Amino acid sequence: MNIETEVLNSIESFEDIYSKGYDKKYPSIELVRIASNIKLPKNSNILDFGCGPGSNGMHFLNNFNNVHFADISLNAINLVKSKINNNLKKKSEYTLIDPTISKLPYKSNYFDLIICMSVYNNFVNREHALQNLREFNRIVKKNSYLILDFNLRDKNNYTNITSNKNDVKKTLPNKSTDKQISMYFPKTNKSVENDLRENNFKIIDIGYSHWKVFDSFEHESIITAKKI
Repeated sequence: MNIETEVLNSIESFEDIYSKGYDKKYPSIELVRIASNIKLPKNSNILDFGCGPGSNGMHFLNNFNNVHFADISLNAINLVKSKINNNLKKKSEYTLIDPTISKLPYKSNYFDLIICMSVYNNFVNREHALQNLREFNRIVKKNSYLILDFNLRDKNNYTNITSNKNDVKKTLPNKSTDKQISMYFPKTNKSVENDLRENNFKIIDIGYSHWKVFDSFEHESIITAKKI
């Protein structure tokens, strides 16, 4: 599998989703709970990686941290920019992620927290996930945090799957698009824990989010890790 080609397909799909008006007005409640349990320095540098509509990063921006919003979708980046009021613009930065390069455009040992929420499954395979974990290790400060969530291979709500090979499914990331992408679903929590440990992260907590409302449901694992 060519990672660059598959990520370009993902860009097309997510641009389609955002062009049709996808948005989210509120942050992950699990992220808010985690943030209340970890001690961040004042004016922390935070990366909202795969920021989407930006609601998670904006939770921290509204608490006067410096937030870097990053996404593969230009429509998503523009949506976030439209939400930032003038008082907070100087504390926000934006990065359109280039799928043709494997290195993120940030200095080493820079961030106090990396948020990777509703993103891990959007890596196109394990190699792509590891590529980003290596970069997370490089750009986050020692003793600083990474928060990520993911659906497991046999516990997810994705449908319209046309192929299912090992831990990669060809499926739709959202019901509003017909553009399928490759998505990576780890078999177990342990596999993600091991990949984090191999990239210099210590597991601080493993949480879960389980809910169902009408025809929507979620069954996610949530890991908080610290760079050692």
